[in-house]
Amino acid sequence: MNQPLPDAILSKTVLVIDDVQSAQKVVSRILTRLGFTNVLGAKSLAEAYQIIDETYLGLIITDIHLKDGAGFALIDALKQRERFVPILFITSDMDPESWETVQKLGQKMTYLLKPFSPETLAAKIQELAAKIQELF
Repeated sequence: MNQPLPDAILSKTVLVIDDVQSAQKVVSRILTRLGFTNVLGAKSLAEAYQIIDETYLGLIITDIHLKDGAGFALIDALKQRERFVPILFITSDMDPESWETVQKLGQKMTYLLKPFSPETLAAKIQELAAKIQELF
């Protein structure tokens, strides 16, 4: 990685949502190696909603295609809860409809195609953090 992530980012609680447990674990391990100290995991939207209700999150990393719905549903769930949490969507297949949705998301969301390296994940998190800072 070219530049380490700032402590202000590393201190945030991150939620990783993926219905494929091995994929969730890989992303969580990468985050831990990058310096994140509080990484939580969920295998479904239902499980994620419970964590969102109970925990202050600084970042959500979610697969777009989950067994109980699309990761995009998190946007509405966060709006209903009046929460501002940046989201990094990850996917192995970006279908045209998902691509269109990602393009409309705005400044607090971005995406990353699987497979990716730890450096690429760190760069996307930095990019997302920079976008968020511009908003304030």
